[in-house]
Amino acid sequence: MEIYITGDLHGDLRRFQPEIFYEQEALTKEDIVLVCGDFGCVWHGDERDDEGLDWLEGCPFTTAFVTGNHENYDALRKSPLQEWRGGSIRRIRPSVILLERG
Repeated sequence: MEIYITGDLHGDLRRFQPEIFYEQEALTKEDIVLVCGDFGCVWHGDERDDEGLDWLEGCPFTTAFVTGNHENYDALRKSPLQEWRGGSIRRIRPSVILLERG
């Protein structure tokens, strides 16, 4: 498993375009891109978020993120809590995962 770390997306997924993040060619869903705050892709809490989240789901890696100050916490809480690899998560898409704090 490989782990890549970034942050402060604020809903802008351009840095994950294959021509920018070319390393993803060798990644699988077992590999994780960790967004350390300000993910911002669950902003409206409705279908307006779907395009970006669905695009991320189609990427070859798993996206995991922790919350920052640029989040819609009410929208994030709509996804049920689950356990994953020994911690609590909210699965936004099968491979887009909020890592709960604490």
